[in-house]
Amino acid sequence: MNANSKMCLSTYDGSTSARATVAQRRVVGTSFQAIHQWTVESLPAGSGGDQGYFLLRWVKNTSYLIDVNNWSTSTGASLIAYPGGMGANEQWFVEYAGDNYWYIRSRHSGFYMEVEGASTTLNAALKL
Repeated sequence: MNANSKMCLSTYDGSTSARATVAQRRVVGTSFQAIHQWTVESLPAGSGGDQGYFLLRWVKNTSYLIDVNNWSTSTGASLIAYPGGMGANEQWFVEYAGDNYWYIRSRHSGFYMEVEGASTTLNAALKL
C-alpha cells in the first residue's frame, strides 16, 4: 500500500492484458482481490542472480511480473505487467522505509518505484 495515497499496486483500470500499465487502485469492499495482490519471490536457485533481489509476480496472472518497459534506465520509465523472463528489468530490491512501509528499487537502473507525481488519484501510473 502506498503511504501517501493509501492505494494498492495494481494495473490501470484492473487490466489483465500483457503490457498493462502498473498503477495504483483502491481496494473495494472488504476482500483483498487478486488484482491487488503481488507475491515477492526470491530469484530461483541456480539463476545466477543475486539472492538479495526479488521478482514481483501478479497473483491475478502468475505469468506476469512487474517489468521496466523496454529495459529503460531513465527516470520516469513506465512499469508494466508483462510475461516474465526474469531479466534484470524485472528484478527488485526492497528496503525498509519505516512504519511498515518499503521502498522498491529496480536492479536494472537503480531507480525507485514511485507513483507519478506523488499522485493520490485512482489509476495513477507507477514509474521509476
